Amino acid sequence: MAKIFLSSTSKDLQAYRAEVAQAINALPGFECEQMENWGAVNAAPADYDAAKVAECDLVVLLIGAIYGECPSGSEKSFTELECEKAVELDKPRIAFVASGKFKPDLELMDSLPADDLAKRKAFKECVRQERIWAEFTDPHQLANQVTQAILKWQEEMRQAALDKFLNHTIETNSEISLRGVMQTERQVAVKLDEVYVSLKTEREVHRSSFQSIERLPPYITGADFEESVPIPGSRVRWAERAETRTEKVDLAEAVREHRRIVILGDPGAGKTTLMRFL
Repeated sequence: MAKIFLSSTSKDLQAYRAEVAQAINALPGFECEQMENWGAVNAAPADYDAAKVAECDLVVLLIGAIYGECPSGSEKSFTELECEKAVELDKPRIAFVASGKFKPDLELMDSLPADDLAKRKAFKECVRQERIWAEFTDPHQLANQVTQAILKWQEEMRQAALDKFLNHTIETNSEISLRGVMQTERQVAVKLDEVYVSLKTEREVHRSSFQSIERLPPYITGADFEESVPIPGSRVRWAERAETRTEKVDLAEAVREHRRIVILGDPGAGKTTLMRFL
């Protein structure tokens, strides 16, 4: 379960937070972490807030019309502190900013401290320099934007994990092991793909063909024929002949043609080397 930390001011974005949280929780494999769900906790707000950021896999930042409340002893808001913590821990971050069409509550704006808008502007500029953001105007639109951004981030993480796994697999198996070979001054490294000689295997190829047989009804005899088909008004019958032959192929090619395969061989036949080469 991936945890998404929802960071934003609350007084101006309450409806937005609710819809975004609902959209995140509706995504399979995701859980939204937000202050509304914390309840009473035996911890200082700023410390607990930072700990929750550290637990999460992704931080979704919403910047509205106000700067937000500051914890005791700090001149920075909870939202900015959360953002700084995410940067410190190198957490993935996605930012969304209210557009010029966003209409905040006028009474709320009148009640703000004198320096609130200046702090918000400075914080917004800091985020702009650090992340490419998207703008929003209404809760439903924002929820859709956040959902799409999270799914895109998830796909990027999956691809990054796959790349990391493949690179590790290549690095681990790219050199042939020379254990048991006498070496004097330094460890000799030999690239496997430079010295590998492909093993050969035989496989059976089954083919069938139809041949015309000059025989009278009612039947055809012969061990090679599996089925006969009479043609109305004719004394000619068509019969299917099954043919089986063997051909040699590279073992690597044979392995690639099947999703699952069992490799059997005597000790020293090259099973491990084949697996590492593949």
